[in-house]
Formats: sequence, structure tokens, C-alpha cells
Amino acid sequence: ISKEAQKQGKSSPKEKETKGEGLRIREILAAQRPCDETRQPKEEMVSDESQEVYDKLFEFVKVVMEAARGKKEFSLEDGFRLVSKVIEDHIIDSLYIKTLAYREHEDVLASHSVNVFVYAIKLGLGLKYTRHQLIELGLASLVHDIGMTSIPEEIIKKANPLDKKEFNIIKTHPLEGYGIISSLGKEYNWLAEVILQEHEREQGQGYPKGIKGDEIHEYAKIIGIADVYETLTHPRPHRNGCLPYEAMKEMMGSQRVLFSPKILKTLLSQLTMYPPCSYVKLNSNVIGRVIQVHSDRPFRPTIEVWYDSQGRPLEKRQIINLSEEPFLHITECLHEEDLLLE
Repeated sequence: ISKEAQKQGKSSPKEKETKGEGLRIREILAAQRPCDETRQPKEEMVSDESQEVYDKLFEFVKVVMEAARGKKEFSLEDGFRLVSKVIEDHIIDSLYIKTLAYREHEDVLASHSVNVFVYAIKLGLGLKYTRHQLIELGLASLVHDIGMTSIPEEIIKKANPLDKKEFNIIKTHPLEGYGIISSLGKEYNWLAEVILQEHEREQGQGYPKGIKGDEIHEYAKIIGIADVYETLTHPRPHRNGCLPYEAMKEMMGSQRVLFSPKILKTLLSQLTMYPPCSYVKLNSNVIGRVIQVHSDRPFRPTIEVWYDSQGRPLEKRQIINLSEEPFLHITECLHEEDLLLE
């Protein structure tokens, strides 16, 4: 849990600006849903293999967290094996779609850790990491919040924003995690350091030590930025998650000084403002879904158009590659519920 992601449960400026527009869109589309073949849920875009691996990653984190909470012994070997499989089978993009299709889970800590793992690996690939580096980064991201097992459940699951005292308790979890991982032996000293530093920030604004720049392990910088992105884009007990576009806008704006410029740039190119399955409206007033992202032109993805400029569903789907259409651009991102998709 990061301070920069501690929202107060209020609507964002973007939400306030588009609330009326969202209602108008609902009215237009209420009786004009696209035919069943175009209403493909995000979950259907996740391969069976990827779903199985995601579930195994989730179970690994859950088992490790439960062992740490009960002060019992545990092994990280299954984590190494699962991370290796993700890298060797090249399924990270399918897992990425899975995180976008996320549905709230009662074990928020475990699902958060797996999602952070996916985003961290995406960033590592963008930074041209070796297989060995990716495996280390992946394992570290899966257990980055192991120190949260020392935090009282009533604070973790609190339905309202944390007060100062509670947040100060939360801030002890990097040190707690450092101690847990250090107890596994000297071969995991590097991992303990990454966990300790995950909440440090580029100009010394983080915790627990307030270190900055090159003093922070690069794995910790990557996991830190992935952690914030995941927290912003997924629901918590006291607030809803925001759209990827809104999260990127915030991180590139008011939070920009917190992160490494190199890694922030990689975040934009790898996760993008408009990831696959995003619902968007173009300046021509057509509405559709992003089906392909171009890393060299992240602001101009390929769109599958579902509704024409009058809000009428298209009988034949139209594909628009915005990188080839200089006069078209995205004007708005839409929540799935704005399209009345169920």
C-alpha cells in the first residue's frame, strides 16, 4: 500500500467532467447493445494456460503469506518455477489481459501481488532484462508485500481511508518483510534489500530510510511503480479503481517526481494509456474497444469500432488503426458500465 495511492474516496476530476457524458452515452446505448459476437468479455481473451498459471501464482502467494503470518517455514522454490514458466512460455501478455479483467477478490493482498508481478515483468521486458534478471524481479514482485502479514487485518481491510496512526503502522511492513526474508538465509539478502526499498522514491520522498536515486535497487524501483499503478487501477475497501488512462495521467503528472524517468517512460510504453480491452470514444464520435497497442506509438492504438457516431451498433465490425489515421484520435476513455456490458 503506497501513500500516493491512498485515495479519499472522492471522484477524480476526470470523473466529474465526464459524469454527464457517461449518462448520455448510457441513454444512447441502452436499447442498442451490439450483437453477442461483438460483446466478448475480457476474460474470454485469456488463454486457459494463462488462467491456470495465474491461479497457481495466486495460490503460491497465498500459501507463502499464510506461512509468514503464522510464523511458519516456507519455500520460494515454487515461485521460481512459476516465474520461469511465465517467461519461457511467453504468456505475460495474456496474463496482462487477465489483470485488466480483474474482479474483486476477498484476498486482495494475494491478487495485488500477482498483478504487480505481471506489471513488473512487463517493465523488465521493456528494459531488456535478461532471463535471470526477469526471474529475480518476478520472484521479488510476488513477495514484495510479505511484511503486510505483520499488519493487523482490521487495518488492511478497513473500509475507510487510513488515519495517520494507521498509515504509520502500514509503513512498518518493508522492515517486517526484510526480517522475514532475511531469515531464509544469506542467498536471499538481495531479495530482502529489494523488499526493504520498494517504497523508497526517486528524490528521497519514500520510506523507511528516505534513500534516493542510485541508492535504490532497480528492482525496487520497478516494483514500486508497478505497485502504485496496480493500487490505482484496482478497487480497495474504501474506493473504486480508476481507468488505466486516469492512473497514467496521475502518475505522469502530480506523481512524476516520485519515480525514475527511465522506468516511468517504460511504464507508458509497456502498459500504455490505452491497454487492450480499453473502451474509447474517438473525435468522430464512434465508440469501440482497443484490440492492439503499438509500443512505438502508444497513444494511437488499433480500435475495433462497435458503435457509429450516432450510437448505433455496427452490423459489421470496423477496424481502425489510429497510427495510420492522422485526423482521428481518442477523446475519451469509458468505463465498461458506460456501455452497459454485462
